[in-house]
Amino acid sequence: MVITIGEIHYQACGSLLHSVQTGSPAFNSVFGASLFDYLQQNVDAADTFNQGMANVSPMLAYAVLMAYDFAGISSIVDVGGGQGKLLEKILQFNPDITGTGRSREQSKALATMQEQTLLLRYRRLLQLGSTRSRRLPFMRGVIHDWDDPRAIRILRNCRRAMAWKGRVLIVDMVVPDTDAMSFSKFLDLNMLAMTGGRERTKAEFHALLDAADYKLTRIIPTVAPQSVIEAFTK
Repeated sequence: MVITIGEIHYQACGSLLHSVQTGSPAFNSVFGASLFDYLQQNVDAADTFNQGMANVSPMLAYAVLMAYDFAGISSIVDVGGGQGKLLEKILQFNPDITGTGRSREQSKALATMQEQTLLLRYRRLLQLGSTRSRRLPFMRGVIHDWDDPRAIRILRNCRRAMAWKGRVLIVDMVVPDTDAMSFSKFLDLNMLAMTGGRERTKAEFHALLDAADYKLTRIIPTVAPQSVIEAFTK
């Protein structure tokens, strides 16, 4: 994670002024392509990025497991979960739950990190929704990649794939309503520079989920900077 931040993130954030002035990702201006296109075209950068995500996921999984009670859940779909490290830990501590990966890498039994790109993950999210399922969609670090219209589209596609009265879990940072220092605010700037995405406040998550036909039920803090955001279908 330190290596990928020191490479592509560092260069993009060096042009943060471009994002502040235009509202568009500085990454596109620096690299001549969106983050997703760039990773698809640059195997080494994608490999480093995915290894970083794989390193962080098991640690975050423990924070999620300590905070959220998965009792009563029979099946989880890890949407855009890369190598599935977070899902792997959840299933390890909840052996009665069955898990399914919804990314190219997971569906090919963790074939190679080089084949997994964020562009492919995004396309998979946009296609999700062809069949109804009683499985619980689980998304870590996905929704914050996108602006509101695209985030709503992803959530709606998950909604269409779910059984009635289904549940979705989002693991992301929640920006505090106060002026207090928070890492979420720094990451919010980073997402602006990298993808045009954003971190959100509690009220903004309420509005986002409501627009996608969910009702936000709980926001559960963890020992990590991320929280577990739980919502049920309306």
